[in-house]
Amino acid sequence: MDTPDKALQTKLWVPSWKFVIITVLIGANIIFVRIIEVLVYQCQYQDVNVMNYRTEIKKQLCVSPNKTPSGCILCPYNWLLYEDICYYYSDATQRTWNQSQDHCEMMGAHLLVIEDQGQQGFIHQILTQQTGDMFWIGLYHQGDGWRWVNGQHHNTNLFQLEVNSENCALMNNVGYHTGICNSTYRFICQREAVKI
Repeated sequence: MDTPDKALQTKLWVPSWKFVIITVLIGANIIFVRIIEVLVYQCQYQDVNVMNYRTEIKKQLCVSPNKTPSGCILCPYNWLLYEDICYYYSDATQRTWNQSQDHCEMMGAHLLVIEDQGQQGFIHQILTQQTGDMFWIGLYHQGDGWRWVNGQHHNTNLFQLEVNSENCALMNNVGYHTGICNSTYRFICQREAVKI
């Protein structure tokens, strides 16, 4: 049996500060590697979920999800699709030309810009159902002539504008007209479709 004097003489091992620091660093390194592994796994899992989600959206919303190489294109609710552009015909609410442009911009769009005959035919086809209402479009008069809201000059080969002293353009199912910009009418917005 050990005597109390002999027990006091037994040395306890006390780690040096270097050993403690190395042990802590190794432990922290192992934890850091595990965190990286978990994050990489979650990213891979999320990529798979995103792909599954996109596939499900295409099944639910696209008429023919595999017909085009890019998948399909979508418009917001109550917008009409023609080629890669979405069109919005305002409801009965009437606004000035500037208010109409502002409203379009709030929806991520701008007033209608007519660029070719196919687009023009589509717009007129829709307007035949609008009982002769007038709609603001994105054409306005500026110093050197008529410009679209995207900065392009008006191509008179597409259509002739009945020009009076007014500075903003309107259209209905009959043709194109000018109007006083502060008058209130319905309007047509356009924006690019979303591709999924």
